[in-house]
Amino acid sequence: MMNPTIKFSRVDSAKFFKTLNKRVNTYFKENEIKKTGNWKLYTKTIVMFTLFLAPMILILTLNLPTWLQLVFVVIIGIG
Repeated sequence: MMNPTIKFSRVDSAKFFKTLNKRVNTYFKENEIKKTGNWKLYTKTIVMFTLFLAPMILILTLNLPTWLQLVFVVIIGIG
C-alpha cells in the first residue's frame, strides 16, 4: 500500500514555521512538560553513554581476551 507523500507550500514557509512553533509551545504549556526533558530522559542519557563509554575504555586500556572484547563490542552496539 502506497502512502501519499505530504508536501508543504514553500511560499508560506515562515508562516508555517511560526504556526508550528506556536502549537508546539502551546502543547508543552498545556501538558506542563519541560522542553529540556525530565529525570527519565536524563537517566536514559546517562545509561546510554555508560553503555558506550565503559566497554570502550575497558577495551582500550586492558588486555582482555578476544571473546570478552567481542562481548563488549556487542554491548557498545546495543548502547
